[in-house]
Amino acid sequence: MFEPIKDPVTVDSKGNRLQNLIDGVILHPLVAHTDERGNVIELYHPAFELPGGPVGGVTLVTIRPGKVKGWVKHLKSDDRVSVLAGTAHVVLFDDRPDSPTYEMVNEFFISTQNPQTILIPMNVYHAVRNVGHDTLTFIDMPEIAYNHADPDKYRLPVENERFSFEWR
Repeated sequence: MFEPIKDPVTVDSKGNRLQNLIDGVILHPLVAHTDERGNVIELYHPAFELPGGPVGGVTLVTIRPGKVKGWVKHLKSDDRVSVLAGTAHVVLFDDRPDSPTYEMVNEFFISTQNPQTILIPMNVYHAVRNVGHDTLTFIDMPEIAYNHADPDKYRLPVENERFSFEWR
Protein backbone atom coordinates (compact mmCIF):
# COMPACT_ATOMS: atom_id res chain seq x y z
CA MET A 1 0.00 0.00 0.00
CA PHE A 2 1.23 3.48 -0.86
CA GLU A 3 1.82 5.94 1.98
CA PRO A 4 1.75 9.62 1.06
CA ILE A 5 4.93 11.64 1.52
CA LYS A 6 4.56 15.03 3.15
CA ASP A 7 5.95 17.98 1.19
CA PRO A 8 9.01 19.62 2.75
CA VAL A 9 8.80 23.26 3.84
CA THR A 10 10.26 25.38 1.01
CA VAL A 11 9.15 28.93 1.90
CA ASP A 12 8.36 30.85 5.05
CA SER A 13 5.02 32.55 5.78
CA LYS A 14 6.17 35.65 3.84
CA GLY A 15 7.11 33.62 0.75
CA ASN A 16 10.86 33.79 1.30
CA ARG A 17 12.79 30.82 -0.12
CA LEU A 18 14.22 28.55 2.60
CA GLN A 19 16.57 26.62 0.32
CA ASN A 20 20.22 26.59 1.35
CA LEU A 21 22.20 28.25 -1.40
CA ILE A 22 25.65 27.42 -2.67
CA ASP A 23 28.09 29.87 -1.09
CA GLY A 24 28.16 33.06 -3.18
CA VAL A 25 25.00 32.35 -5.20
CA ILE A 26 22.52 35.21 -5.12
CA LEU A 27 19.01 35.35 -6.55
CA HIS A 28 17.88 38.92 -7.17
CA PRO A 29 14.11 39.20 -7.71
CA LEU A 30 13.25 41.49 -10.59
CA VAL A 31 10.38 43.95 -10.72
CA ALA A 32 8.18 44.42 -13.77
CA HIS A 33 7.06 48.02 -14.18
CA THR A 34 3.80 47.59 -16.08
CA ASP A 35 1.49 50.03 -17.80
CA GLU A 36 -0.92 49.91 -20.75
CA ARG A 37 2.01 49.72 -23.18
CA GLY A 38 3.76 46.72 -21.65
CA ASN A 39 6.58 46.01 -19.18
CA VAL A 40 10.01 47.34 -18.35
CA ILE A 41 12.22 45.04 -16.26
CA GLU A 42 15.68 46.16 -15.19
CA LEU A 43 17.77 42.97 -15.42
CA TYR A 44 20.95 44.35 -13.92
CA HIS A 45 22.04 47.55 -12.23
CA PRO A 46 25.27 48.14 -10.29
CA ALA A 47 23.14 49.06 -7.23
CA PHE A 48 21.64 45.54 -7.10
CA GLU A 49 23.08 43.38 -4.33
CA LEU A 50 25.07 41.30 -6.81
CA PRO A 51 28.75 41.53 -5.90
CA GLY A 52 31.50 41.08 -8.39
CA GLY A 53 32.97 43.29 -11.01
CA PRO A 54 31.18 45.20 -13.72
CA VAL A 55 29.39 43.40 -16.53
CA GLY A 56 32.05 42.58 -19.12
CA GLY A 57 29.66 41.57 -21.88
CA VAL A 58 26.10 40.53 -22.63
CA THR A 59 25.24 37.44 -24.68
CA LEU A 60 21.78 36.34 -25.80
CA VAL A 61 21.32 32.54 -25.57
CA THR A 62 18.46 30.34 -26.80
CA ILE A 63 17.66 26.72 -25.98
CA ARG A 64 15.12 24.57 -27.82
CA PRO A 65 12.35 22.84 -25.81
CA GLY A 66 13.65 19.87 -23.78
CA LYS A 67 17.31 20.60 -24.52
CA VAL A 68 20.11 21.26 -21.99
CA LYS A 69 23.12 23.58 -22.27
CA GLY A 70 25.89 22.90 -19.80
CA TRP A 71 27.75 21.89 -17.74
CA VAL A 72 30.07 24.88 -17.85
CA LYS A 73 32.10 26.83 -15.30
CA HIS A 74 34.34 29.88 -15.42
CA LEU A 75 37.63 30.20 -13.55
CA LYS A 76 38.11 33.97 -13.89
CA SER A 77 34.63 35.43 -13.80
CA ASP A 78 31.35 35.38 -11.92
CA ASP A 79 28.31 35.01 -14.18
CA ARG A 80 24.88 36.64 -14.13
CA VAL A 81 21.89 35.09 -15.93
CA SER A 82 18.42 36.54 -16.58
CA VAL A 83 15.60 34.75 -18.44
CA LEU A 84 13.85 36.84 -21.10
CA ALA A 85 11.32 34.31 -22.43
CA GLY A 86 10.34 30.76 -21.48
CA THR A 87 11.02 28.66 -18.40
CA ALA A 88 14.53 27.64 -17.38
CA HIS A 89 15.55 24.87 -14.99
CA VAL A 90 18.91 26.18 -13.79
CA VAL A 91 21.12 23.72 -11.91
CA LEU A 92 24.34 24.63 -10.12
CA PHE A 93 27.08 22.35 -8.75
CA ASP A 94 29.69 23.79 -6.38
CA ASP A 95 33.08 22.54 -7.60
CA ARG A 96 35.19 24.67 -5.22
CA PRO A 97 37.02 22.36 -2.75
CA ASP A 98 37.56 25.22 -0.25
CA SER A 99 33.89 26.26 -0.30
CA PRO A 100 31.65 25.55 2.72
CA THR A 101 29.08 24.28 0.22
CA TYR A 102 31.51 22.09 -1.80
CA GLU A 103 29.58 19.59 -3.99
CA MET A 104 26.21 21.14 -3.07
CA VAL A 105 23.58 21.26 -5.83
CA ASN A 106 21.04 24.07 -6.26
CA GLU A 107 18.06 24.02 -8.59
CA PHE A 108 16.01 27.04 -9.68
CA PHE A 109 13.08 27.55 -12.02
CA ILE A 110 13.34 31.00 -13.53
CA SER A 111 10.85 32.38 -16.01
CA THR A 112 9.09 35.52 -17.14
CA GLN A 113 6.51 34.74 -14.41
CA ASN A 114 9.30 34.38 -11.82
CA PRO A 115 11.85 36.93 -13.08
CA GLN A 116 15.22 36.94 -11.34
CA THR A 117 18.84 37.59 -12.09
CA ILE A 118 21.04 34.87 -10.65
CA LEU A 119 24.68 35.45 -9.74
CA ILE A 120 26.74 32.29 -10.32
CA PRO A 121 30.19 32.44 -8.68
CA MET A 122 33.27 31.40 -10.63
CA ASN A 123 34.13 27.68 -10.38
CA VAL A 124 30.47 26.70 -9.93
CA TYR A 125 29.25 24.45 -12.75
CA HIS A 126 25.92 25.45 -14.24
CA ALA A 127 23.53 23.95 -16.73
CA VAL A 128 20.24 25.23 -18.09
CA ARG A 129 17.36 23.12 -19.40
CA ASN A 130 14.38 24.44 -21.29
CA VAL A 131 11.34 22.98 -19.50
CA GLY A 132 8.81 24.95 -21.56
CA HIS A 133 7.15 24.34 -24.91
CA ASP A 134 8.73 27.29 -26.71
CA THR A 135 12.30 28.47 -27.21
CA LEU A 136 13.96 29.58 -23.97
CA THR A 137 15.77 32.90 -24.27
CA PHE A 138 18.12 34.25 -21.63
CA ILE A 139 21.01 36.63 -21.38
CA ASP A 140 24.39 35.88 -19.89
CA MET A 141 26.30 38.76 -18.30
CA PRO A 142 29.77 37.63 -17.22
CA GLU A 143 32.00 39.95 -15.30
CA ILE A 144 34.78 39.55 -17.90
CA ALA A 145 34.20 39.89 -21.65
CA TYR A 146 34.43 36.69 -23.69
CA ASN A 147 37.99 36.18 -24.92
CA HIS A 148 37.78 34.50 -28.32
CA ALA A 149 41.50 33.57 -28.25
CA ASP A 150 41.37 32.10 -24.73
CA PRO A 151 37.78 31.37 -23.58
CA ASP A 152 37.15 31.17 -19.82
CA LYS A 153 34.78 28.23 -20.30
CA TYR A 154 35.38 24.75 -18.96
CA ARG A 155 32.85 22.11 -19.94
CA LEU A 156 31.66 18.71 -18.89
CA PRO A 157 29.14 16.65 -20.83
CA VAL A 158 25.56 16.62 -19.51
CA GLU A 159 26.17 13.02 -18.42
CA ASN A 160 29.57 12.91 -16.74
CA GLU A 161 31.62 11.08 -14.08
CA ARG A 162 32.41 14.16 -11.94
CA PHE A 163 28.88 14.42 -10.55
CA SER A 164 25.54 12.97 -11.44
CA PHE A 165 22.32 14.88 -11.85
CA GLU A 166 19.10 13.31 -13.03
CA TRP A 167 17.10 15.75 -15.12
CA ARG A 168 13.42 15.33 -14.31
